[in-house]
Amino acid sequence: MELEKIVNDTRDIANRIFSPEILGPWDPSSLMADIVGETGTLAQSILTQEGIAAAPPETAHLTRDIPRLLFMLVNLSNHYNIDLPRSWDDLMQEGHANIARLENKE
Repeated sequence: MELEKIVNDTRDIANRIFSPEILGPWDPSSLMADIVGETGTLAQSILTQEGIAAAPPETAHLTRDIPRLLFMLVNLSNHYNIDLPRSWDDLMQEGHANIARLENKE
């Protein structure tokens, strides 16, 4: 799936969820608290999946936890009008440049 579609789908769902008729407006600090909580949930799922946490493997929900966290992060980027596809491309270019520098050191 293309990043642009993820950004647009997130914007559409968030606009509908946070409409006055449904949940009402939210602020970035509330979303940040949700992101921290969801990160903890993801960490627990990973520890469970890896056999580190004393929990049954069926309680790990990586296929749900990762997309939920992604939704929240994309929603935050939409709130601050970040061009996420462009920012992603910039980050990847920076990563490739760093790899090239590391490879040239050898």
